[in-house]
Parts: sequence; structure tokens; C-alpha cells
Amino acid sequence: MNKRIRNIVIYRILPGVLLGGLLYFGSVYYEQRQELEEYNLFLETSAAVSETHYLASESFIQVLDFDLISREVFESKISDIVNDAQQGYDLLFYAEFTSLNIKEKELLEIATTSWLRGLEIFESSILTLVDEPNSQKIEENIAISIAELSIGDKAYAEFLSLMELRNEDSYVPYLYKIEYIGVEDSSARFADLLVEKAKDSSVGLFLRRDLSVTGIQFEPKQIAETEEGYFVFNKEPIVLNIVITNEGNRTEYDVVVLVLITNNSLDTVYEKNVKEASLEPGRSKTIQVDPIELEPGVEYEWLIKIEEVENEEEIDDNLYRVKGYVPIDN
Repeated sequence: MNKRIRNIVIYRILPGVLLGGLLYFGSVYYEQRQELEEYNLFLETSAAVSETHYLASESFIQVLDFDLISREVFESKISDIVNDAQQGYDLLFYAEFTSLNIKEKELLEIATTSWLRGLEIFESSILTLVDEPNSQKIEENIAISIAELSIGDKAYAEFLSLMELRNEDSYVPYLYKIEYIGVEDSSARFADLLVEKAKDSSVGLFLRRDLSVTGIQFEPKQIAETEEGYFVFNKEPIVLNIVITNEGNRTEYDVVVLVLITNNSLDTVYEKNVKEASLEPGRSKTIQVDPIELEPGVEYEWLIKIEEVENEEEIDDNLYRVKGYVPIDN
């Protein structure tokens, strides 16, 4: 090949070679930069997931103390714990580092998935165990939940070990040590002990639903009470205050109270439905009936009834009756 032809070939090929080289190295640079950005995002997300599950695991230890925790607190805390676990799962699986392929990410995914699954099964099973001790496979479900939590603990421990090695060469944010249950080998025994403890301590956790009318008070107050139990009033507008109480161990919502006043001809003089948005365990609320004026010589009956809730243990105290009248000569 003579010099002129060689120069033509070089001039035509060299730009393509240079362009290809630039594109290659540019592509490698871009991939490395993207990988670095995703890795940094993974570190940031890992720290958030770690803190979320650390706080959830601390709360989980508290709910396992069945002797000290009430049904209301247990339901609230375990629900919050499951929500936190869901948040940790979402933080990891919806983050934008899908192309990052490292062992640490895989282990953290296993941990968050197992923790969430274990907590969800635990939440749905433990109260069923207490409320319906003869339910089939409940103890088995609790054992499964404990095993899932233990798998999560083990995967997270391996994740921490690898991150500690990375920390020797580069910055790694603070990551909490987390343990819901412990090593997998002891999970079966732990589940057995947990079931026994829950059954032995079921008094506090056992669902009790009980609403009651615990008192009434007239304003102005009755001036006397007959041997037959009739209240005697002065001739003036009367207001009735009704006290309702949640004697169960769970917050009741949309509590409906019916107030009905009839005369001795069984005609309805007054009727009112009251709905209370919520009533917490052990708490009482006062409902006030609009003032009414009684006709002298007519006997009246006040009937107060709380609409029973599902599986309410005692409904006799949901109903309260009182009779009264204004004397003719008053």
C-alpha cells in the first residue's frame, strides 16, 4: 500500500475509532457514575430502613409482655409496628436503585420482606389465639410468624457484617443492630413459649365488649321518690343527663343511644337518637336530653337504650328505665 492510500485509510478510519473510543469510555463513565449514585441512594435508604425497624423491634418487645399490656394498647401498638414494617419495605422496594446488584441489597430485601410477613401473620394470629383458643392452625401460624421474623433477623445480621467490611474502605451511615426474635434455631421453642404465655395471660388480652348506662340525673333534681320507684317533679322544664360507659377493653365507635319518653297512654312524647363517634375503654360520656315540660297528673316513662355491639358480653345494662310524674296540685 503506497503512502497516499495509507493516509486516506487513516484519515477515514481514525475518526471512527476515536469516536468509538469516546463513546465506550463515556458509556463506562456514565454507568460507573449511575452505579455510584444508586449505591449512595442505597446507603441512605438502608439507614432509614434500619432506624424504622429498630424502633419497631423495640416496640415489638413491649407487646410481648402480655401480663402488663392491655387489649387496647396491644391492638394499637401491633398495628403501628406492622405499619412501620410496611413503610420500611416500601422505602427499599420503591427506591430508584433497581439496577444495583450487590449482596447487601439482596440481604436487606430478604430481611424487610420476612419481617413484614412475620409481623402481619403475628398480628392476625395472636388475638385469634386468645379469643378463639380452639381455632385450628393458629399455633402453627404463630410459629410461622416467629420463623419469618427469625429469618429476617439472620439476613439483617449478615447484611450488617458485609456493611461493616465496606465501612473499612468507604463511608457507611450508622446502621442499628436489630433483633425481633433471634437466631432461627430457637424460633420453634420461642413460638411454643409465646403461645403458652399468651394463653396464661389472656385475661388482659381477651376481647371484652361491654357498653352500659351507668347513671342518670335530672335537672332540676326530683323532689321525691315513691315506694313504687316513681320520681316526683315540680312543674317546670326537666332535663335528663345520661351517663354511658365503655366497660370493655376496646374503643367502640359510632355508639348509638336511643332516648324515648312515653306517657301512660303509651304515646311518644319525645324521641331522640344520639351517636357518639367513639368511646374509649373505661371512659364515660354524658348525653343530655332536651328539656321537656311534664303535664301534671300524667305518668311518664324514660327509656334509655344503648344499641348493642357485636359479641357484647352483657346487654342487660344497655337498657335503663325510670318513671315519674308531676303531682296535680303542684
